[in-house]
Amino acid sequence: MVGVARSLDVRLVVSMGSLLADVPHSRSVPVYSAANDDELIEQLDLSHSHYEGPTGIVGVLHTAFRAAGISSASLWATVPTYVASAPSPKATLALVDRVSTLLDVRVEATDLAEQAASYEARIDELVADDAETAAYVSQLERDFDDQRREELTAGQSSQELIAESSATSGPALSRVGNDEPGATPAHPSGAWRGHGGCAPPCGRGAAPHGRRGAAP
Repeated sequence: MVGVARSLDVRLVVSMGSLLADVPHSRSVPVYSAANDDELIEQLDLSHSHYEGPTGIVGVLHTAFRAAGISSASLWATVPTYVASAPSPKATLALVDRVSTLLDVRVEATDLAEQAASYEARIDELVADDAETAAYVSQLERDFDDQRREELTAGQSSQELIAESSATSGPALSRVGNDEPGATPAHPSGAWRGHGGCAPPCGRGAAPHGRRGAAP
């Protein structure tokens, strides 16, 4: 693949995949992104990969591209553990949205958006039929919402600090509170059952357990 990339003068390789996680199907799909190239991380607002451990073909490919001087990034969408075997158009749509933003291209995804809505409706019906699963999903939703509220509060606090610092110290402090571009918070539960390659949080407090089977 490195040879093909060189022959086509490829400047950026983006791999996409999914991993199983304790996330609810009824909420937005977290997409974790990482890269090893400092310039690319800053340019595309990604995060560093610090994962050390067992790897798969994705990790091998990214290492090979880096050695060849070709920039690469990795995107991973989360899929609920309780619907691991079902293809998830919702996760696929999240990946399409993310990569289109990274590459600054417009992708028509109306059909995929409709499939994602149908997917969520079907899972809603299945969950409603099982009291134990319904209780589990409700807890995941509460955890997810709590985490988002914490992130929003933290973001507001950072913006207030930036405004206060800028007002008192001038433009030189405009970057206060933004020392980690592209940082993606770990899932509230911290439990990852992902692919054995580069873990999407990539060292940000969660590591994969090598479980496979999530279908984007």
